[in-house]
Amino acid sequence: MAQILHAEKEIKLKIVYYGPALSGKTTNLIYIHQVLFPNQKVKLFSINTGDDRTLFFDLLPLSLGEIGGYKMTLQVFTVPGQVKYDQTRRAVLNRADGVVFVADSQRKELQNNKDSYENLKVNLSKNDLDYNKIPLVMQYNKQDLPDIYTPQDLDDILNERKVPYFSAIAITGAGVIKTLREIIFLVLRDFQKYFPQFEVDEIEKKIDKSFEMVLETYHDRKKVKINSEKKFKEGLNSETHNIRVKGKRDEIGDNELVEKAVETNIQFAELSNKINELKNEIERKNRELEVIGNINEIILEQKETKHLPKLIFKSILKTFQTRFGTFLKYSPETNKLNELFISGFNVDPFAETKLNGDETLADRVLRLKQPYFFSPYSSNAPELLKVDKEIFNEPLKKYKIISLMCVPVSIDNKPFGLLNVYNVITETGMFESFDSNALQFCKRLATLLSMAIYKKEILDKFANMNDEMEEVVEKETSKMREKILALIKEVNKNKIELLKYSTIFLPLLRMDRQRFLYNKNLKEEMEKEISKLVTNVNMMEKVIPAKDDNLKRFLKLLKENSEKVNKLLSYIDVNEYKYFKANDFEDEIFNLKDLILESAQYFKPLCEEKDIKLQVVEDSLDYRVKFDKRKFEFIINALIENSCEYTKSGYIEISGSFNPAFNENFLILAVKDTGPGIDKEDIGKIFVPYQSTNDVFSKNEKNFGISLYMSKEIVEHYGGRIWAKSGTDVGTTIFLEIPIFNR
Repeated sequence: MAQILHAEKEIKLKIVYYGPALSGKTTNLIYIHQVLFPNQKVKLFSINTGDDRTLFFDLLPLSLGEIGGYKMTLQVFTVPGQVKYDQTRRAVLNRADGVVFVADSQRKELQNNKDSYENLKVNLSKNDLDYNKIPLVMQYNKQDLPDIYTPQDLDDILNERKVPYFSAIAITGAGVIKTLREIIFLVLRDFQKYFPQFEVDEIEKKIDKSFEMVLETYHDRKKVKINSEKKFKEGLNSETHNIRVKGKRDEIGDNELVEKAVETNIQFAELSNKINELKNEIERKNRELEVIGNINEIILEQKETKHLPKLIFKSILKTFQTRFGTFLKYSPETNKLNELFISGFNVDPFAETKLNGDETLADRVLRLKQPYFFSPYSSNAPELLKVDKEIFNEPLKKYKIISLMCVPVSIDNKPFGLLNVYNVITETGMFESFDSNALQFCKRLATLLSMAIYKKEILDKFANMNDEMEEVVEKETSKMREKILALIKEVNKNKIELLKYSTIFLPLLRMDRQRFLYNKNLKEEMEKEISKLVTNVNMMEKVIPAKDDNLKRFLKLLKENSEKVNKLLSYIDVNEYKYFKANDFEDEIFNLKDLILESAQYFKPLCEEKDIKLQVVEDSLDYRVKFDKRKFEFIINALIENSCEYTKSGYIEISGSFNPAFNENFLILAVKDTGPGIDKEDIGKIFVPYQSTNDVFSKNEKNFGISLYMSKEIVEHYGGRIWAKSGTDVGTTIFLEIPIFNR
């Protein structure tokens, strides 16, 4: 079944390529990696075990998209085909959401195909996966070799479930992407059966169109050179992360050890991919900072303004690691776009693509004023531009364009020009894939380029005017310089702040907890010792001789000093922590019911997984409040999260009511659960900082135990109260008393 990671807001789907040894499973994955990730930003991981190789790459970022606020990612695995590695196959097959069976079409391999297919059914059963229900696709590979079965013959022999099948020549890519597309669709539809709250229709459309455009462009064999089998094998070392396992696989006799080894390597691949994603993000940020710095240097040091736009245009192409791009300047006089800068082409592909009459695809982009990107993982461009898909595909196929960004620019709300950045399939098959982050940065650079062009036009137009006009031009230059410097400052500031907070937040919180506990324990110990001292003094007063005046005076002085110390200790209240200041609160008016329903949606999947019913009594909460919205959301999330964590079954209910005996303008909000409850002597501790989690709810440290204390401080800022009622095995109810705005 799919893995739903609520904390990371991520859904993982797993597809396994199964089949006999040397049937082409590995070649399928290498080809997918070559076509979809030729820029090597996503790595292919390999566990090498002597004469066998199991390849997988984790979190295959086809950018399956987001559904219900969760990022959906895909893991694709192969299993070793040799008979002796059955335990490894079984371990890799665990928790699979779909299977591709890759059969060898050679007649001599028929029995191996049959044995492997039967082995698949056995291992599915051992992993508690239903062979008759799991999404399955058949691929009949090596159709280019002599003495083979036809796909139909193999389908009659092997495909007892009559699932979809594809003919393939994996070494050239024929049938590979179609197979992948089909198994992804089957897995998505199966996923929605179990989780109907997640809509996958948009993801299916996106994948369908993306794969279609990639295939039409990439498989134009007259123009594109496909890697040979030799290069594929060389690619195993150059394009993958290799994890070498010492010793022979057949020396491992402990099934559990093998399963743990496979599981550990899968976790290692996941971690490596996370690190790789972070590395790519840092490289992208560094590249952005570098190009902003370069452009800033060009602007500040360039003496001849006429060369400035061209230098910026070249820097933009360098930023996105391509030599293909254009800037089309709009002419109000002719209502046409003219090529001001062009690189890699003789003519802009979109400018020569005709739509209706004289309108071109570039004209349509400028008119709609909507920037967009196209890559193998996104294809909303045809709908966005309101053009037929065939027309949009025409320049892509003609110029072998695999990824592009188009950014229309306006100045003073008037169309100014169009920046187009393209990537094409070169002889090596390498390209830089664009995404939404790249598009956002491209928009900023397009603005800088347009401002530079605009400045040049102003200078050209008013070159012979008086000093007053020159001052105006200088002012425009200064504004542009300030924007660039402000952008650099903002990027650097955000980077520094993020590093600072991520580095010092946890140690500071730990230090605060240690200080709090130290002060608390110190005060308690001192009070105990002073109490003992006073007791001893009282006892001594009763037994000392009546005539011993010196000892009496000493005991009196000791008693007075003890009382002074006790008085000083009474002024120290370690529980009176204040985390917020008055100016930390930003009040706004919002509907209480809407906010609570929105927060409840975040926790519904977790509650459903634990068979807990999360219910909101909406009618009792339909009131407006004047509150710091983000802090109120923090309180609600903390209360629901605590209830979810410690409630094993039953329900969680959120409701509101009024009690005129307290204050008719204050609503009493109740969050009730059917959890194990809290002992009466411990109920007060949940609102004490650094005690609730460790001392009351759990023996294991999961957080610092300050959420409820902070909630108490926030509520009391608005004149309200927070308290709890609970008991062992009767559940817990947390009450909030909050002011209502204009009841």
